Amino acid sequence: MTTPTPQMVKKFKRGATFYPTCRLPITGSLTNLTGVSIASSVTTVDGKEWVCAVAIPDPAGRVFTLRIEDTVTAKWPVGDASWDMKFKLNGVTVLTETIIIRILKSGTTTML
Repeated sequence: MTTPTPQMVKKFKRGATFYPTCRLPITGSLTNLTGVSIASSVTTVDGKEWVCAVAIPDPAGRVFTLRIEDTVTAKWPVGDASWDMKFKLNGVTVLTETIIIRILKSGTTTML
């Protein structure tokens, strides 16, 4: 196993909404999201997989968002989780590089 580089490790406080906005790179075989299926999940240190909701506001574009609600991330254990995405088009599946999410405990416990 290789040691993750700093670019591959992102910090995240549990209890916050996991809501990354993602952009398809300009280079590569996919030029837009038309007909593309996207799946993504976060696997926490305890081995549980948490599925992201995917929103593609404009399939002809390259931007999409992923989301896991704050009430769900509040249950995540502190530690390193892994996150990746899967794209499928015309029977071809492509996986992204895995990103490590360092889950931190939130210091604020006041409910909004």
